[in-house]
Amino acid sequence: MFEGHINQDFRVLSRYLRSYVAGKKCLDVGCGHGLFSRLMIELGASDVTGVDFDPHEIQMAQSLTLPRSRFLVGDAACLPVGDESMDFCLSTEVLTHLPPEKRLRALREIFRVLAPGGKAIVTFHNQNRIALSRALSRSSAGKTANLWPTTRDEMCRDLSLMGFRVISKAYLNYFNRLSVRMQSEHPGYARFLSLLEDAASRIPLAKSFSIVFMVVVEKP
Repeated sequence: MFEGHINQDFRVLSRYLRSYVAGKKCLDVGCGHGLFSRLMIELGASDVTGVDFDPHEIQMAQSLTLPRSRFLVGDAACLPVGDESMDFCLSTEVLTHLPPEKRLRALREIFRVLAPGGKAIVTFHNQNRIALSRALSRSSAGKTANLWPTTRDEMCRDLSLMGFRVISKAYLNYFNRLSVRMQSEHPGYARFLSLLEDAASRIPLAKSFSIVFMVVVEKP
């Protein structure tokens, strides 16, 4: 089992990926050490290209020796991938670490490399949750270096401006760090937290304060 598999974002993304990646050329923007790249291969992607700015992360991903895959050092705002060469793109909690202007360039790059009809899933840190954490702490403890959270509506607007059609939206993760710790120390409690997260995702007021949100888009 993957580390972090009990996290809500991993569980929900896994369900979406099963519908989108089989037989497809896939791109993992900000692939890190290859967690989701590996999942896409296991779900039947025809091939996966992972791109990350950190050479050490790329070395770790390459060490997985995954079939039908390649991992490249590169910038999300200047992807080392050809025009319309990908059927699907995934970027999880990566673009949220880019300043707004560079994030727009990265979204434009994702649009460029996707073939017509291609789909993308992107996740971002939720500005509402960050603001709530800061208010409750009454300090700067909630501030994270190199983090530019946004709202779901703002991100959907930016994606539409790039030319994407928004297909689906969801709020994810409420107890992220706690659920990871519980997974190893108290699996039973971790499963209970997972049920709570799934319930919160269906409550209008609660879901607005998730840690991250997900947007699924299509290139016309």
